[in-house]
Amino acid sequence: MRIFIKISIFLLLSCGSKKHPNSIPIRQTEVSYPLSKFFSTLTPIKLDESIIVGNIDRLIVSNKYILVLDFDLTKSIKVFDRENGKLLAYKDDFGTGPLEGHHINDIAFRKDTIYALDAYHRKIHLFDPELEKLGTIAIPHPFEGICLRDNAIMGYLNTTTAETVYQLEKNGSKSHKWISNSLLRPHLSDERYFIISNQRTIHYHPFLDTLYQITGKLVEKWHLDFNGQFYPVETFDQETDPLKRLHSFNSFSGYSNLRNGIQISAENVLFRIKHRHIQRYLLIDWKHQKGYVLKELQNDLFPSPSNINFCGANQHFAWYYHTSDELQSFYQLNGKRIPPHKRLISSQTEANPVVFIADFKK
Repeated sequence: MRIFIKISIFLLLSCGSKKHPNSIPIRQTEVSYPLSKFFSTLTPIKLDESIIVGNIDRLIVSNKYILVLDFDLTKSIKVFDRENGKLLAYKDDFGTGPLEGHHINDIAFRKDTIYALDAYHRKIHLFDPELEKLGTIAIPHPFEGICLRDNAIMGYLNTTTAETVYQLEKNGSKSHKWISNSLLRPHLSDERYFIISNQRTIHYHPFLDTLYQITGKLVEKWHLDFNGQFYPVETFDQETDPLKRLHSFNSFSGYSNLRNGIQISAENVLFRIKHRHIQRYLLIDWKHQKGYVLKELQNDLFPSPSNINFCGANQHFAWYYHTSDELQSFYQLNGKRIPPHKRLISSQTEANPVVFIADFKK
């Protein structure tokens, strides 16, 4: 009888709790990390004011270049010198029609080659850093975004049935599905969310408490355990009105909006996340399979805002930007604590964003 009772209790507890084979428990903290915990230096690069930089869709920093895909009347690709921010090349004509520039959805960069995604025509244009045409790759799907992994192209596609991640051969001739998720619909996102590093490739999504880790040809699904407090993406399809859908997401007081992921060390990944309508940071420790929600990052490396949205990283440095309005607001808020000679923007005529490059500690 005792054995029967013990077995019954065990089965009841097992059925009542949702177990995930690959689960990372997340703990809320009030810890604030200084930038100097991860980075040794923070270098601002002012972009050339001889050309207007519009709303940035993609920012990539290499050892020699700063590449920007932006929108100002039309889409354009701009290449700046990494050391001084001077404009090196500019292109906004990607075809013959007046709207051809609007079709550039994303860019990627590898080995002095710029990959420019034209989803409308199902092409990837190849350019050198001077934006001279090198060739074109035909692609099988109208991807929303691309990234480069080893000798392959990762393509992100969101259709009426599912979110799907494809891997294409280098010439685009062959493709196969890596990840497919029927919960995600086009109204959720038109972005691509990948973290590429030497150790692993990670795919994530702002509406999911899930990380997909790609190592070689193996795909592992990791559940981020927020103890049931992450936004339930299933509720999105319960509302037919787009405004009500958006309100249900923005008014949610738990955890949501996983964004701006970067690899900060061999075993640690950092994200932005929203909790109770406040922006926080989520640190994932792969080695110990634990996660921590941090209160904030404190910028102790350069007199500039601590509210940072990382745009990317490689094994040596990470990068992000602040708009001129963000910097002006920061200087007004801090008043006399930042003297004029230490300010990156000295007048209202300087309109371009400033790129920040943070070197990882060795």
